[in-house]
Amino acid sequence: MLQLKWNHGYQFVGYYAAKEMGYYKAAGLDVDIRALQPGQDVVAEVLSGKANYGSGTSGLLLARQDGAPVVVLATIFQHSPYVIIAKRFKENQSIHDLSQKPILLRRLSDELQVYLRSERVDLKNMTAFSPGMDTVESSSMAQYSLYQDT
Repeated sequence: MLQLKWNHGYQFVGYYAAKEMGYYKAAGLDVDIRALQPGQDVVAEVLSGKANYGSGTSGLLLARQDGAPVVVLATIFQHSPYVIIAKRFKENQSIHDLSQKPILLRRLSDELQVYLRSERVDLKNMTAFSPGMDTVESSSMAQYSLYQDT
């Protein structure tokens, strides 16, 4: 069982192609590829034995740091697909100007939190959001995180 970190989609095409082309079968594996369901956590699915493998994010490193017995087998993306979109409120705005402003971060965007912390951006006004909240209309948010797929 391969637990995906998200819904079935193009970003996992390598897994689907390997299955279709018989690579898993040739290696003696009968692989079932499962989409993430609401409320599920990939690391928890693997640790509980409900999945043998999982696709994840840099959050896996945080889980390992917290003592979870997990390892990274491969790095598929060489850069983060997450970006921060911010409202412009002054000329020559930088990431530091966004400190203490409301920010809405996508679930699974741990690397953005690490980046913001390394830049000493205050995250006390951070709001995390989960699948299904991709289009949030709120004038109270100064910045949003998005998944950039190109």
